Amino acid sequence: MGNQGSRDMILWFFLAVFIVSCFLMGWLLWPFLSVIILAIVVTGVFSPVYNFLNRKLNSTVSSLLTCFLIFIVLFLPLSFFIGVLANEAWDLYLTAKAALQSKPIMELLEKSDLFDTI
Repeated sequence: MGNQGSRDMILWFFLAVFIVSCFLMGWLLWPFLSVIILAIVVTGVFSPVYNFLNRKLNSTVSSLLTCFLIFIVLFLPLSFFIGVLANEAWDLYLTAKAALQSKPIMELLEKSDLFDTI
């Protein structure tokens, strides 16, 4: 009878350790969740392309072609859009800086009671 109680205690202990380990692993991977999901989506989308190329070519060549295709289809347009977005942000910064340095805005800010309460 004591042997069964000992086994139950061991089972509950390892179950608790397993649950704590799963929680800690989730906590560790939480910042990378969006990247992991993006990798799963890209893999799912380009897997048929790789399978098609793998039937026609060597696996090394088909892997290289698939990676090159992913680079062309995803990363080049993404880098272009990031460059355009950076230019727009810079233009917005310059416009806001010029607007804040204008005389009517400075007078309005000096007369405002908002900064007195802060």
